Amino acid sequence: MLKHYEENFAEMTPQEKENFLGRFSCLSLTSDYINDLFALIVYTRALNTQRTDSTPEVLPLAFDLLWDAMASGETVITEELRQFEECLQAAACMIVNCDDSYMDTPEKEDFYHKYFDDWDHRSCNSGFLEMFGHLFFDIVEENGESPDRVGELLECWADSYIAEELGMDESAPLNGFQWDKRRADVHASPIFCDIIARLQEDMREAMSGKPAGELRERYQTLGLFSEEELRQFRA
Repeated sequence: MLKHYEENFAEMTPQEKENFLGRFSCLSLTSDYINDLFALIVYTRALNTQRTDSTPEVLPLAFDLLWDAMASGETVITEELRQFEECLQAAACMIVNCDDSYMDTPEKEDFYHKYFDDWDHRSCNSGFLEMFGHLFFDIVEENGESPDRVGELLECWADSYIAEELGMDESAPLNGFQWDKRRADVHASPIFCDIIARLQEDMREAMSGKPAGELRERYQTLGLFSEEELRQFRA
């Protein structure tokens, strides 16, 4: 059976593509560390895709903390990292769900006021914040669930991003058949197939044995889309 990074997504049937995307939840590369490294690479691409001068400073800071934690070839979890993760989760619940139940310490309150008092939903997709918060938790807890966050990113963020750029009305109500067709059309688009090919290359890079610092430097400027695709979006 072919590995996830060996399959040809573009040649799959719509159902095979759905199965492929669904299998991210049980993706296993060579270790949990490599799974986490792969997921961090993908989310770094996603951050770069939407990054502007107004991107909230807490996001690049959070990514730097994770890259620092993984720099040695294993994930080093410090108390500072755990506290940051707990504060980020509490803030994300407030921003995304208006849920203040996790805002239960002065440290979390201070963190929220420092980084989120002026949060602008236009400067960063709040759904991305929530998914990244989950990834941060997965890496800190070393629970092996980080590949599932890549599947979430594709389904809940990249799908919608591409659909909008392809001119699909994201606000239109859809029945089950129409929803399935919309997903199939997005997954059949050359842009989505190119993203999957890039992610498969990212899997190979994560398994290559290259130092995390080298990968960190490489991915600081790479997004989910090519420059040509971005030019098409902006045309």
